[in-house]
Amino acid sequence: ICEWNFSVELYLNIPMWRILVRPRPLSIENPEYDRYVSLVPDGDIEEILSKQRTKTITFLSSISEESARKAYAQGKWTVKEVIGHIADGER
Repeated sequence: ICEWNFSVELYLNIPMWRILVRPRPLSIENPEYDRYVSLVPDGDIEEILSKQRTKTITFLSSISEESARKAYAQGKWTVKEVIGHIADGER
């Protein structure tokens, strides 16, 4: 299998991860995630994620350091803590 995978990448100039990417899951596969999956727009997922990254960086850059360190209520997370939690979850 490894040799075949290597050959596909080498001769077709298609990265293996692009070949192995699954299409959007059907609702019957993961009914508990239907809402989240439905929020992803149709299109090239690389382009969608790239645009999302740019928008996220722009938005987060607009928040002052002081605001990012404040929680909206006692015992609640700050913006910095939420972003750290998201980053940890994506690893």
